[in-house]
Amino acid sequence: MQTTTMKKSLISDCEYPVSAEYRYSPHAYAWRVLIQGVICALLAVYGIFELVVNRNYLLGIFAVVGAYGAVKTFLSNMYPRAIRFEDDTISFVGVTGSAQSYTISELKNVRLRENPSTRRLFVRMDGDNFMKGRYWLDVRFYDKPEELFWRVCDIEVASNPKSLRARARLSNAHKKDTHTKDTRTK
Repeated sequence: MQTTTMKKSLISDCEYPVSAEYRYSPHAYAWRVLIQGVICALLAVYGIFELVVNRNYLLGIFAVVGAYGAVKTFLSNMYPRAIRFEDDTISFVGVTGSAQSYTISELKNVRLRENPSTRRLFVRMDGDNFMKGRYWLDVRFYDKPEELFWRVCDIEVASNPKSLRARARLSNAHKKDTHTKDTRTK
């Protein structure tokens, strides 16, 4: 029987396995990501048609907007269908199955924009650009959403512990631990 090595979160009460994979719900992924990408691709084709055949420059804007949406969905892996953690590596697996991987201990500046009420994260990894390093994670639709949310937040804190956000997270975690210990001893 294989034992799973667990790791304690830096900023929450959560413990998580060192190696794990979090998968987006297939049904939700089809509706929330794939159909959006297909619609954008169709808009791009329609916009190009209107621009070339009918010289309709206003509808030609659809080509730009649709191409942007299709590229970010199908080529840049902005909406990963799976997130893998293996020891010191995080990998974002896209629509086509291709993965973009990062060594966690080498990351210097991971930035998150989060919406805690909807559990959506916009993750920017080191050296991000249009084709790599930017990911929208709607953690509600992944396996073990709370664990994934805190795990990604831990990466932000570990990569840049002197940032204002990291110091606030660590301070809140410390206050929570102190409060929990104080109430247990009474």
